[in-house]
Amino acid sequence: MTFYLALSLNAFGQERINKTLPTLSNPLSTLNKAKGWYYDEDGQWRSYDNNIANLDFFNKMEFRDLTYDGKEYLLFIKYSDRGYFKYPSISEGYQSYVLAEYYVLNQYDYIKKIASSDSLSILKFPILFKGSVISLDEIKTDAISVFDDSFKSTLVNDNLVFRFKKEKNLYRFFIFETIEENNKIKLYGFSSPLSYAEETFKYILGDEIYFHTYYETDAYLFSNFIKLKK
Repeated sequence: MTFYLALSLNAFGQERINKTLPTLSNPLSTLNKAKGWYYDEDGQWRSYDNNIANLDFFNKMEFRDLTYDGKEYLLFIKYSDRGYFKYPSISEGYQSYVLAEYYVLNQYDYIKKIASSDSLSILKFPILFKGSVISLDEIKTDAISVFDDSFKSTLVNDNLVFRFKKEKNLYRFFIFETIEENNKIKLYGFSSPLSYAEETFKYILGDEIYFHTYYETDAYLFSNFIKLKK
C-alpha cells in the first residue's frame, strides 16, 4: 500500500510543462497597392491592379516576425485570391479562399542587405523553409516540425529574390523564388513554375526585363515596405 501511495503522490506532484509555441508578430510592413505592367505580343503595354497579366498576382504582401525558442526570424507572406469548383465537370459551386504563401528568412541577413541596398538592386535571401496555408496558425505548426528537425531542410538551393529599380517617384520591382538544380534555374512567384536555362535567367535578372514586365508602385510605399516600416 505504501509503495502504490508513493507512486500516486509522485505522479500528482509531477509538473505539467507546456512546450513553447512559435509566435507571429503583427505585420511589420505591408504593401497592397501596385500596378502590374506587361508588354504583350501585339506591342502594347497592358496594366492591371496587383496583377501581371495573370502570371503573377496578389492581394497584399507583408513582413512579420516569427519567434520560436528565443530566436527571431523574418516571415514574408504573399496573399492572393484563389478558388475551385466543387463540381468541376459542370463548372458549378465555385468556392473562393485566400491563399497565404510564406517564406521564412534569416532576419539579420535581410536587414543587413536591405540597409546596404541602393535604388537599383538584386538581393537574394536563402529560404529557411516555406509553405502555402489558409490560416496563419498553420505556419506555427509548420515551424514546429521544421525547427524540431534541426533545420534538416531540402531547400538549400532555394532563394527569395528581391529586385527593384527606382524611377523618379516610383519603384519597379519583382519578388520571386528561384531553385537551382541540374543546371537549370526554376523561377517561382508566378501561377506556375517556369524553368530557364542559366543564360535566360541572366536575362531575367538584367535590366532588359524592365522593357517587358514589372510591378510599379509609389517609391515611398515600397521603400517603407522593404525596410520594414509601417
